Amino acid sequence: MLLDQVSKWLVTISIEPWTSVPVLGDFFRLTFIHNPGAVFGIRFGEPWVHLLVAVAAMAAVCRMLWTTPEEDRWAGVGLALVLGGAAGNVADRLELFYSTGGAVVDFLDFGLWGYRWYIFNIADACVTSGVGLLLLTYGLTGSDRTVDDGGSKSV
Repeated sequence: MLLDQVSKWLVTISIEPWTSVPVLGDFFRLTFIHNPGAVFGIRFGEPWVHLLVAVAAMAAVCRMLWTTPEEDRWAGVGLALVLGGAAGNVADRLELFYSTGGAVVDFLDFGLWGYRWYIFNIADACVTSGVGLLLLTYGLTGSDRTVDDGGSKSV
């Protein structure tokens, strides 16, 4: 989260909004934008709805992280990445709520052969990497382990 917040701060003091700075030609640029939506620019309501959904998701991930068995280290790492990324964007939304209407600072801009990917930030990369790690850990490995939900049959 610290790297995410510091990188966003550096972008905001170094680059004007809606301006691109080539780093590796047209392949990788730093492009400062305010994103009022979610990942890939998806919007599902007002900015406060995004904030509410993110906080609820963080609570769910905290619960999952707390109940993940120690032997599922990679799942724990994946959940921690998701939680850290979500926290970075929530902090951004709270900090910028009054100045940008709850938008998030995005700036990593990749493209190839004239096609551009969605502009994102380090927090987004952490969430995506964490979800990917969870899919690899549980989805592709065919793991039949379950997370202890604390129910009455828990030992």
